[in-house]
Amino acid sequence: MKNLVSIVGLLSLVACGQAHNDSQVESAKAHALRANMYSCAVEGDINLGYTTTSIFGQPTFTLSQTFSETTLPLVNAAGRDSIKVKGNKVSVVRAIPDHSTTTWTLAIPAGLTVDPAKGETKFQSTLTEVTVPTSIVGPLPGQVTTTKVLKADCEAGFAAF
Repeated sequence: MKNLVSIVGLLSLVACGQAHNDSQVESAKAHALRANMYSCAVEGDINLGYTTTSIFGQPTFTLSQTFSETTLPLVNAAGRDSIKVKGNKVSVVRAIPDHSTTTWTLAIPAGLTVDPAKGETKFQSTLTEVTVPTSIVGPLPGQVTTTKVLKADCEAGFAAF
């Protein structure tokens, strides 16, 4: 009987410990923050930065490419007119008159959160680049649209603005 009481007591302690651990997990989930800052290293020496908001209350999207030791900005957009969000995809367009229009689209996992204790959350994504040649006189015969899908190693974070 004494052994039975010891086993029941031990099982009670294990159950209490598990309940305590479960409450810690739930508490941590409750404090997870929805990511609002993203930074990606994209193949082809491209760096991407995206925030859902900023100190001015508008989203920002920056894209730059490094050649040798020189970094050239490709896009530096701010505001909801320049940056389009549809579902879990964020797009920005750069138009060069009488040359081309390029759209870059970053896929972000839905519901991505950040644990404040751990800092950033790493994730894999893709950056899709679609370039359409343009001309003042209209479409050119044989016009070719190019599409590139680039791998991106990203980190999501949270900042209070």
